[in-house]
Amino acid sequence: MTASEEMGTQGAGTTSSSWFVMTNEGYFVYFIRKFSGDTRMRVLAPDGSLYAEFEADVSYDSVRLFEIDNNNNFYIQGAAIDNDSIGTEGAYKPVKTTYKENFMEKLDINGNKFWGTYLFEPAGNIVTDLVVAIYAQDKSNVYFAGGTTEIGLATEGVYQTTHAGGFDIAFGSLNDVDGSLNWMSYFGGSGDDTVSRITKDRDDNLYIMGKTTSLSEEVISENALFDSPIDVTASNQHPFVVKFLHEKNLSLPGFEKQGFVLYPNPAREKLSLQTQSVLSAEARLVVYDLNGRKVHIQKADNGLSQKVDVSKLQPGVYLLGIEQNGSREYFKFVKE
Repeated sequence: MTASEEMGTQGAGTTSSSWFVMTNEGYFVYFIRKFSGDTRMRVLAPDGSLYAEFEADVSYDSVRLFEIDNNNNFYIQGAAIDNDSIGTEGAYKPVKTTYKENFMEKLDINGNKFWGTYLFEPAGNIVTDLVVAIYAQDKSNVYFAGGTTEIGLATEGVYQTTHAGGFDIAFGSLNDVDGSLNWMSYFGGSGDDTVSRITKDRDDNLYIMGKTTSLSEEVISENALFDSPIDVTASNQHPFVVKFLHEKNLSLPGFEKQGFVLYPNPAREKLSLQTQSVLSAEARLVVYDLNGRKVHIQKADNGLSQKVDVSKLQPGVYLLGIEQNGSREYFKFVKE
């Protein structure tokens, strides 16, 4: 950053220390707001020379987050009021439908726009929005999470399909090629649930960190390290972290060799488990949601066929655990 930009002299304009990123190859990308009101983006090469400068199609004040991927592409997230030109054809939501709406777009280091999409109505108000977090390190998908009051966003078979009240977190995945939606889910209880950060581990499990005013039993899993708020703030917002298992990690290899057959899957009323041998007298069947909460427990029957009533479960993805003789085996199933 040059001194003229920092001091706002010589007509260079002003910039913010918040809206810049460094690529993995050392390119430095940041916003400039000209005194004329135009917003531009500038890219400095690793040696400090000017690499590129181009006009942004979003305003300086609308940007909330700036993120980079492993291929020198970058992502802009914000909330738009009077900008109806962000969305692109084939993206999740190319047309803005609310007065103020969160958006995301992907550009390359030369300013070429891959795609842009609107997301949902932001939590907060027209003055201050609560954060939408982005994870964009993968080459195939980009992940997002943010608080919203908007209903009807969740796709089928996800963790939480309905909005529970207040600000719930809407989180999901976009295809990194065209910005289309892979899936979207809610997370939250009857209070306000908002996001601070979203990230993934090396096994592709997803983590969301945020704050909540919901009841502990609505958002905290069984056997959590802290099953009640660890501090009390003036706003009654309590920090939390939640882990969601990637689909590939929901079941362990080798179950088929042990002769277990689970059907029907998806299930509506009854779930059947067929075994090749009788389970032990101490065996029990436990159903977990994807937050690790036990939502159903029953003792195993003395036979080769087990029946589990899932009719009262909310639609979504669950794990059926077979626990016997100190060992546990898990199967994923979908409740319709």
